[in-house]
Amino acid sequence: MDSTTPVWYVTYGCDMWSQQLQAQLEGRDLIHNRPLASPCDDLRPAADDRAFFIPHHIYCSGRNRRWNGALPALDHTHNEQAGTLARAWLLSSQQVLHLLRQINNDEHLTIDWQYLLQHGHYDARDRGHGRVMALGERDSALMLTVTSPLGMDERRAAPPSDDYLQAWTCGLRECFGLNTVGIRKYFNAIPGIPSQSHGQVQRFLDCALAWSTVDTGGQEPTNN
Repeated sequence: MDSTTPVWYVTYGCDMWSQQLQAQLEGRDLIHNRPLASPCDDLRPAADDRAFFIPHHIYCSGRNRRWNGALPALDHTHNEQAGTLARAWLLSSQQVLHLLRQINNDEHLTIDWQYLLQHGHYDARDRGHGRVMALGERDSALMLTVTSPLGMDERRAAPPSDDYLQAWTCGLRECFGLNTVGIRKYFNAIPGIPSQSHGQVQRFLDCALAWSTVDTGGQEPTNN
């Protein structure tokens, strides 16, 4: 696959937030205001984006050192009763590979596109978010997401950090326009996320609103 080929990158966690996605492409950690890695050679903004529902159950598991907590992942089994909230970004295949390397903290990962198209998934590594999973096509472009190579029943649920939940809240608000009640209901239904109070979610949402309206110069806004 050519590096400029358009691909729908379907994300269901912090990269639903446009500022976080762009920071990832630039090799920056937006929430913690620090460099992560070399920027992607292709820094063009997404050509399009769509709200999306993934027919796979979502849960949180593992421990990511960058975020100091678990990350969301998807079960491998297709389930029409599941409705994981997601955002599809139309990126280049080069940008998708960069994001796969970022989430796994491994700049040497590759994607066997032919294998992915033939089998519906490709394991770039045997841990982390090493599985690239096809989700069909839209407008003649491949749709894919990334998750753990292990199934949901092979992993133990674990909590994400408040920093991760904050970035995730920004994405849910930006893409779906969810309010405090909607975000709390969604989080509290996900295995691994501790029960969130109305006040906790409201603080996340207040900060999300600050991010969307204030030029922070790369610094996290504060609530007064």
